[in-house]
Amino acid sequence: MNVDALAVAVGTAHGLYKAEPEIQQDLISSIASETGTPLVLHGATGGSRRSDS
Repeated sequence: MNVDALAVAVGTAHGLYKAEPEIQQDLISSIASETGTPLVLHGATGGSRRSDS
């Protein structure tokens, strides 16, 4: 099966956060390298933009 993008659960959620979410960068890297498919982070609105991402 071919997909255009893959939505992954890596520490984000829909809605406003009470605290800064802990996004699992290592898991994102692993999934990206294993699948070669563009990843989508649902619920990333409201998180801060990191310069080291």
